[in-house]
Amino acid sequence: MINKLKKPLAISVVVILAGVILALTSISLPFSGSAQYSVEFSQLWLCMFASVVFAFIYGFIRINRAYAVAIALATLNDLLLGFSLASIASLVIKGVSELPVALVFPIIILLTFVFSFVQSTTVLRSADQLMRTTSRKEKPFAQIADEAPMQSIKSRLTVLVLSLVFLVAVSFGGQKLLAVTVPLMLSAVAVYFTSSCITSKIWAVCASSAKLRK
Repeated sequence: MINKLKKPLAISVVVILAGVILALTSISLPFSGSAQYSVEFSQLWLCMFASVVFAFIYGFIRINRAYAVAIALATLNDLLLGFSLASIASLVIKGVSELPVALVFPIIILLTFVFSFVQSTTVLRSADQLMRTTSRKEKPFAQIADEAPMQSIKSRLTVLVLSLVFLVAVSFGGQKLLAVTVPLMLSAVAVYFTSSCITSKIWAVCASSAKLRK
């Protein structure tokens, strides 16, 4: 199962590193100048931290620790991807760096969290249902991790398409709106990628580890 995680995680790490490096070197996003037009790290980290903690608490209360760890790590991955993709997008869409990013980026992060929460809970709900309705001899955790994304693909794809249609419609409102919606569209696609290739596999690793300890 860990081997199946390596490729999608490697893709995520490469994108995240690229976006963060571009931002930290001020090639993409501005980190100097007036407070309104520079990235405010404290706001971003606070938004990310609060989102990950909320996801973990929800998962722990709602289902169990494996569910909580999976949804929290998926949320963290999606938030970092959202930030990095916005950073990369700003190289192409100059309007991104002209926005009051100290205000806009926390909004992008929060909406990315909403996308992530919906997609992650959908695929993890399928995984939990498969686990409860079958034995591990019949369906081991690795098989559940592969089947859960396919079982929930219709719901997750519907959410993705509706989100993209809405964001495309909003984009016609002008250049500034386009500069906000494009990073959000990229985030929505990245979140779908995470829920399809990463989330259920993290859950399977945590769930199987917890069973072995018992």
